Amino acid sequence: MGKFSFNFLANVLVRGILILLVISGCKESDQGSEGRVIRDDLGREISVPAGLDRGVIGLSPAVTEILAGVVPSEMILARTQACDYPSWILEKPEVNSYPLDIESIVALSPDMLFSEVGIIPEDNLAKLREFGIETYVFSFENVSDVSRAMVSVGEIFSEIQKDCQASADDFDEKINREKYEHDSVLSVFGMIWTDPVYAFGYNTILSSELKMIGAKNAIDSVFAVPYPEISREYILKLDPDYFLGISYDEFHEKMVLPYPELSNLKAYRNSNFIVVDDDLLTRPSPRIPQLLSDLKEALYE
Repeated sequence: MGKFSFNFLANVLVRGILILLVISGCKESDQGSEGRVIRDDLGREISVPAGLDRGVIGLSPAVTEILAGVVPSEMILARTQACDYPSWILEKPEVNSYPLDIESIVALSPDMLFSEVGIIPEDNLAKLREFGIETYVFSFENVSDVSRAMVSVGEIFSEIQKDCQASADDFDEKINREKYEHDSVLSVFGMIWTDPVYAFGYNTILSSELKMIGAKNAIDSVFAVPYPEISREYILKLDPDYFLGISYDEFHEKMVLPYPELSNLKAYRNSNFIVVDDDLLTRPSPRIPQLLSDLKEALYE
């Protein structure tokens, strides 16, 4: 098996199916007598609460990190079993996200929930709505979607709008400082799983991240799902400059020993393997600038 957990693999497969339904943007569609109605990134109409009275919950680690940076800590009611950053979030009550612990969420009575595409099945979103709890679902396909998510939270809760905008501006400034251009555009294959091989497809945020630092995703074709299963033949055809998310030793043991033809890959011959913090690599969070810095160091220094 590869280095990532079964839960992460399951999440990215579900995400690959649900992301096909994404309609980008947060657009106000109506002004009803009971409050505003907006659209989330799935195109679903969401009734916005009048204010941030009881608190919110993020249903994915990345979304929890975003909320932790813009919502007062006392207004974050809980965390999922996978949420572990920032450190103070570990002091919050835990609700299970896989499978979703709807009963515990309802008992906490949040003003609103926030999640990302592919984390919570739509039938669970509908069930939560039956209990009067709305869930805003974000889509993260580009780095700019992270700052857009911060702004969206501020558009929902006007009392923290200035803080949300300030956080978004700070994130954008840090991203701009990490941008880098290089004469030779290195191709990077982002590995998720080894048996079978699952990878970061072209239509994932990794492509946007690599482009910002003068590199590119080795997978340049759009598959039906963002995290496709990749054949060994296709890997040989791509012949990437670097592998990301797996070490040389693991690649040698899990890939080259059973499939010796992969020893012809230039990344393997040159020992070009990048291992970074798994959370930085897999979470579209405010810590993306740190990921970009780590990738630049591995690629160019």
